[in-house]
Amino acid sequence: MLNKSIIIGRFTRDPELRKTQNGKSVLNFSLASSRKYGGNEQVDYINCIVWEKGAEIIAQYMKKGSLIQVEGRTVSRSYDDRDGKKVYVQEVLVENFNFLESRTSSTQSAPQQSYNQQGYSPSYSQPQSSYTVSDPYADFASSDDSDGPLLDISSDDLPF
Repeated sequence: MLNKSIIIGRFTRDPELRKTQNGKSVLNFSLASSRKYGGNEQVDYINCIVWEKGAEIIAQYMKKGSLIQVEGRTVSRSYDDRDGKKVYVQEVLVENFNFLESRTSSTQSAPQQSYNQQGYSPSYSQPQSSYTVSDPYADFASSDDSDGPLLDISSDDLPF
């Protein structure tokens, strides 16, 4: 089964970093993401949560109105409110994110980079501004291949 969400949106308010009783950083935020429906543009407000180092990075560089792309999985949870009524919540547990614009109103600018967080125990790769897909056939183009010589095929040998 697949549970993956990719959202591009703007922060609806300034992020506020919090700490759990165990000292872990957590950031809950809401993104406004627009979509077209029946010729009209509508806005969805999507709740997101990010933990530990990712929460700290987002809180440091993002503010209300900042554009970000988040990737993660949708999770459901419930809690009892002050009146004892059970409240159900769905939110995106952020695993990867990309800053899509710089923070120009501050002396500190947000890097145009990507961050990766895997599962509940986050581990980060070095930030990258882009990803490169390796060529799966690169090994076959090498002339010093020890598995044998390169095939010499002319265009006359091709069926098309």
